[in-house]
Amino acid sequence: MKHTSDDPKRTAILTAAMQVISTYGYRKTSMEDIARAAGMSRPALYQHFANKDAIYRACCEVLFLQKIKALKDALSQDGPPSQLLTRAITAEMGPLMKDILSSPHGPEIMKMSQTVAQDIISNGVAEVTAILEGFFERHGARDPDGMAMTFEAAKMGLHESVPSYDVYIERLETLARAFGALIEAQAMSDSNKPN
Repeated sequence: MKHTSDDPKRTAILTAAMQVISTYGYRKTSMEDIARAAGMSRPALYQHFANKDAIYRACCEVLFLQKIKALKDALSQDGPPSQLLTRAITAEMGPLMKDILSSPHGPEIMKMSQTVAQDIISNGVAEVTAILEGFFERHGARDPDGMAMTFEAAKMGLHESVPSYDVYIERLETLARAFGALIEAQAMSDSNKPN
């Protein structure tokens, strides 16, 4: 996944863009709205981004970079798999996802990611799945690849069917505890097998 720069103007633009998009929705947000929220003129905004789609794509890249870092950090700690996975999922779905899923325009914003930034989303999901696979493998899961793909698919499906961010997090934590308990049970069963 391409890393974005630490340019403060770019960061201000992306932060402002997500706030405006969360408030007004993707379709109703204009480049003028984003420029105003970022404290710059529209011509100055165009020096950084060609259009609203380019801004949204950059926002998606930043979101996945944040999610991937949070996931890696949480899964690298010590503890039982169910606890680590639960902590990791909560960390991964940080403040930016909370803003998106809490917005009345959340479904539209998420749908736009599937059209405007499909390649970024696919690459990000693949990275998250690979991280999960490594975690499951380290903790003795019998089918780490299958578990990672199933876990990620279930996680993605949940955000389409929940009434609020808080319910989403509750259901993610339930999912994480269930997968963690399965890994723990498999590891215990394997350690009790005679050699």
